[in-house]
Parts: sequence; C-alpha cells; structure tokens
Amino acid sequence: MVVQVDAILHRVEETPEVSTRAFAREMTSSKSTVHRHLWSERLYPFRFTTVQGFKPDDCQKLLAFCECLLQQQNTDNGFIAHILWTDEACFTRDGAFNHHNSHMWSQVNPHAIRPQKH
Repeated sequence: MVVQVDAILHRVEETPEVSTRAFAREMTSSKSTVHRHLWSERLYPFRFTTVQGFKPDDCQKLLAFCECLLQQQNTDNGFIAHILWTDEACFTRDGAFNHHNSHMWSQVNPHAIRPQKH
C-alpha cells in the first residue's frame, strides 16, 4: 500500500497533468483508488486557463477582422446571430482541445496557463 502511494506521488510529481484514468491503467489499480491517494495527500485537480499566444502581426489582423465584422453587422443586422459561439472546446487547426479533460494536480492552485496554438 505504501509503495503504491509513493508510486502515485512520484508520478504526479513528474507529470502533474496526468489523467487519473490513464494512471489507474498504468498502475493496474482503480480510478477511485488513485483519487483517494491523491486526495489523502491534499492534491486536487486545477484546470488550465487557455490564453491566446499572440504574434507581432496579429494586432493588424484582429483589427481588420473587427472592422469586417462591424461592416457585415451594419449591412445585415442579424449577421452576428448566425455565428456559432461555443465554450465546450477550443477548436484549432490541430483539432479540438477539451478544457474539461485538462487539469493539473497540485496542493495549491498553480494558476497554470496553456498558450493556444494558431
């Protein structure tokens, strides 16, 4: 039992973003056992905050996009209502990034950020 707890803590220290489901598979243990050991050590899952990674020429592109959006809205009053706004996942050229499955185990909130690729 102590060996298992030490192995869990060592793994979380190496990779704090570890998924309890994947880790339970590695340890041939149950997900609830992994959770119980993490919580007994006062380790909790904290979610990442996704931030936009800006490049030097992005400011001009953003300004052009906003001006185009305003022009379209002025032409067609319902234009913005036809845009799909979603907060379930971040869609990038690399695919969807699900915020609900991304976390970091820590005793205190690390305020971790994950720059978004574009």
